[in-house]
Amino acid sequence: MRIDVRINSKRSSGTLRSFAEGLLARKLGAHASAIQHAQVRLSDINGPRGGIDKECRIRLAMGRSGAVQATHSAFDWYDAVIGAVAVVRTAVAARFDRLDERRRSGRRTDRYQSSLAAADAETAQLAAPPESTR
Repeated sequence: MRIDVRINSKRSSGTLRSFAEGLLARKLGAHASAIQHAQVRLSDINGPRGGIDKECRIRLAMGRSGAVQATHSAFDWYDAVIGAVAVVRTAVAARFDRLDERRRSGRRTDRYQSSLAAADAETAQLAAPPESTR
């Protein structure tokens, strides 16, 4: 999993960057092989005015499984990162649980089912006894 962290603030630090990378890698470690790319964007919404204005946006590109996104705002940079990682971790776990449930239940996509039906019809035609020509 490749992690790209960008901080849109005048007070950005390497410590915050390494904290975000490390936390994301640890919390998503079980699913890291399915995640191609992770983007972490940290921004200070209100500037120096204060308030709940530190925002962390995380977007995960997961190949055929699509993308997962999460946003969390907090007073502190670290709390914003922790909150967004928690939300994205829950979303990724739910996504894989749904995929596992589909695999266990045998459900397939409509396109897959229609191709199976066409193959079954063709097999039935080939297996049908020839008509008698009397």
